[in-house]
Amino acid sequence: MTRVALDAMGSDHEPGVLVAGAAAAGQAGVDVILVGDSSILEPLAQEHGCSAEIVHASDVITMAENPGRAVREKRNASIVVATRLVAEGKAQGLVSAGSTGASLTAAVLELGRSEGVLRPAIAAIIPTTARGGVLLDAGANPECKPEHLFQFAAMGAALAGARLNINVPTVGLLNNGSEEGKGRAVDKAAFALLKESKLNFVGNVEGRDLLMGTADVIVTDGFTGNAVLKSSEATAERLVDLVRLGLSDTLSDHPELAQHVIPPLVAVRNRMNPDRYGGASLLGVDGVVTIAHGTANAEAIASALKMTYEVAGLGLVDSIRASVAS
Repeated sequence: MTRVALDAMGSDHEPGVLVAGAAAAGQAGVDVILVGDSSILEPLAQEHGCSAEIVHASDVITMAENPGRAVREKRNASIVVATRLVAEGKAQGLVSAGSTGASLTAAVLELGRSEGVLRPAIAAIIPTTARGGVLLDAGANPECKPEHLFQFAAMGAALAGARLNINVPTVGLLNNGSEEGKGRAVDKAAFALLKESKLNFVGNVEGRDLLMGTADVIVTDGFTGNAVLKSSEATAERLVDLVRLGLSDTLSDHPELAQHVIPPLVAVRNRMNPDRYGGASLLGVDGVVTIAHGTANAEAIASALKMTYEVAGLGLVDSIRASVAS
């Protein structure tokens, strides 16, 4: 039986939002374990009609705390207890919308890195083609060595195969030019490693290629990846808003056009919404871990839980272990 643990205390929102998301996921067939202060979660579960098991955790790690120190000192924090459930086999996946640093630290300490993995990475699904693409690292490793980027590419390709059903995913290295020899020393060295590998490497890709489907997997360091990802999300959201604003006068004068104009705009907004992909996957640890947005609403939490439930049955950890070893 596949069960997904949810850090029900880790979010920018109140726990009720996460419990509501768990309730929605439960209605969709996902077996969820709520982890957090039972005195808070029990009445919320009743309020939202959530039948999930509740595992008590007395502490919470906030966004303001040092992640490494907090995880080591707060052994009963919700993210630590939730991760421990996965390590003990009581849950097969984990979702957290709390501190990314705490989630990463807890995963490494409680689950351990997969054999051969130098550094875990956060992989986000981005709206490129109809099936989507993978961008990593999206924030776990601000500074990287060439061999880290090479492993990110291998892990990202494994994720693209398992989650997006892409048999031989193309891999691109995010750079400031498409020509070979561009970029920093780390990029040039990573290019050489990728070029000589068995991966389907298509070379350097630029920022403008990010959402164009030029590569199924786009690799970069965590600092760049996080900045690019958030910038792309904000740009897409703002662009849709500007289009709607620009059309407002026309729709006011010709309301009959609304039925033709509004649905496509909503479809574009939904496609560009990162919440529809259920969060980002933490790759390279011995367990299925999903990092959701801190601002994720109940619908996004439900999506993250459902995605984690599905990924837990795909053998992703084994695929990543094999991809790194090859």
